Amino acid sequence: MVNDRTMKRHHYLKSPLRLFLIIVCIVFVAELLVMFMLRTLDLSVWYTDFIDAFSLIALLVPAIFFLLIRPLIDQNAAFEESESRLRSITSNIPDGMITIDDKGIIREANHATLTMFAYNSDELIGQNISCLMPSPYKEEHDGYLTRYLKTGEQRIIGHLREVEGRVKNGQAISIELQVAVIKTGKSHLFVGILRDISERKRLAEERRTMRLHLEHAQRLESLGVLAGGVAHDFNNILAAIMGNASLAKIHIEKNSLAFERLSQIEHSSFHAAELCKQMLAYAGKGQFVVQKCDLSKIIRGIESLIHSSKPARSQLLLKLTDDLPLIQADASQLQQMIMNLIINASEAIGDKADGYIRIETGIKQLNEHQASQCVGYQAVHGTKHSEEYQCISVTDNGGGIDPAIVEHIFEPFYSTRFTGRGLGLSACLGIARSLGGMIGVENHPGDSITMSILFPCQQLQPSVEPVPDFSGVARVLLADDDPASLREISALLQDLGLDVISVTDGQKAVDLFQMPQYISLVILNISLFKLTGIEVLHLIRQQQPQIKVILISRYNEANANSRLAQNEGAEFLLKPLSRQNIIQTLKKLLLTEQ
Repeated sequence: MVNDRTMKRHHYLKSPLRLFLIIVCIVFVAELLVMFMLRTLDLSVWYTDFIDAFSLIALLVPAIFFLLIRPLIDQNAAFEESESRLRSITSNIPDGMITIDDKGIIREANHATLTMFAYNSDELIGQNISCLMPSPYKEEHDGYLTRYLKTGEQRIIGHLREVEGRVKNGQAISIELQVAVIKTGKSHLFVGILRDISERKRLAEERRTMRLHLEHAQRLESLGVLAGGVAHDFNNILAAIMGNASLAKIHIEKNSLAFERLSQIEHSSFHAAELCKQMLAYAGKGQFVVQKCDLSKIIRGIESLIHSSKPARSQLLLKLTDDLPLIQADASQLQQMIMNLIINASEAIGDKADGYIRIETGIKQLNEHQASQCVGYQAVHGTKHSEEYQCISVTDNGGGIDPAIVEHIFEPFYSTRFTGRGLGLSACLGIARSLGGMIGVENHPGDSITMSILFPCQQLQPSVEPVPDFSGVARVLLADDDPASLREISALLQDLGLDVISVTDGQKAVDLFQMPQYISLVILNISLFKLTGIEVLHLIRQQQPQIKVILISRYNEANANSRLAQNEGAEFLLKPLSRQNIIQTLKKLLLTEQ
């Protein structure tokens, strides 16, 4: 801890043996001088004076040693033992200990201090303490020290406080510091006890982040429970609305005003079901249905929502390409991506009077270099490259993004806005990757930015299929615990030409299946009275193993029940059932063999 040269100098001055020899020599010389002077410097008998002086010294040596030197030897041994013990303690304590003088020069530093700041002793001893401080503290420290020496004002001394230190390579560390002052005559020594708390602060921040994530997960879990209950009841209501609207349209001329009103009811009910599904998706209980989607139609379907989300003073420009190739995607996920980009653009524009948001769809040609600049390119392509991409681009003139932070905008929880959660763009990227797409960014700082969602082109062309006629094809046993849903599904099936037998509990379904009547298709709600849909399925399969079965369920059971249906060799449909989904499933089960 102490400078080696200082230790050697102190040891030399405090050695009792050297002191003893010096005293003996002084006494001996003094005696000779006295004798010479008393004999008037008669050098003819000098040897006699020398012998007398030596004899006197021989008589005085024991007295000098035992009365003066021996106590000094014992005291010095005790001092050296105490100093060695203190040096051992300070060298081995885990906290740093550093001593500076009244000019701020480092005089002592223990091993923990040297390790903490990555210096060796020769590099640190003799330097100003400010070399261990980052700016602006290093420039201010000497002023603090001078003010204390002049006024005695103690701002730091005696108080435990958190400060920032700088290690040899320039890295900042967090330190707990407590300073004490030692007055030695007219000078001062300042002793600081240091503790590196960087790791402690990092762990505390991790615990805080984990606690926030846990609280967020608990809120989502509560929301999921609430959403599941709401979705179940709400979907049954939607099923009745959508079913009645579809049935009523069959008996009305297409050019009539009533047909248009019913179409609006059906369309609004469908969007209500989509909103319910998005709420469940946010709570982590969603079920996404991948199907053929037209990007331009997706945007037109939420045009009113886009208008309500943009700033009132900004302009919305749509440039949508018709008859785009279809892509395999979940419509609600596409809508969520588009709305996240719209909200992001709206926040960038703010109250700008001449602000605009432009949405475009189309086919975009990209070479391999251009495509490789997109976020998520490697996850989509690997080593292969597609020349054509279907594109949804959202452009705003909100001033673009600082080039220094562009690479961070897709990171979760990264936001440049005070009110932002930092999840919008990261969610867009996650959805794009899950659907086989990527995101391109065209940034013009100070002017505008364009976000483009790109999907490799697929050969899925739009087609309009005629509604098949199922008359006389099959007799259907339908079991659903909700009477309204039972009536609407039964009406849809009958309108398609099927003969339907409806029941509201599982036991009645089993009893009817055992009666002497040919049933070729069974549609079961998994939640039934008395016997569950799965129990009914097992019982009827015992009697007719090849019977075709469709299981239906509410949203909040969709993930588990879909897997269950696959394991049981059955088809699965989500409530509320749309007419198109029922037709597609019936075609697969009843018409493929024909």
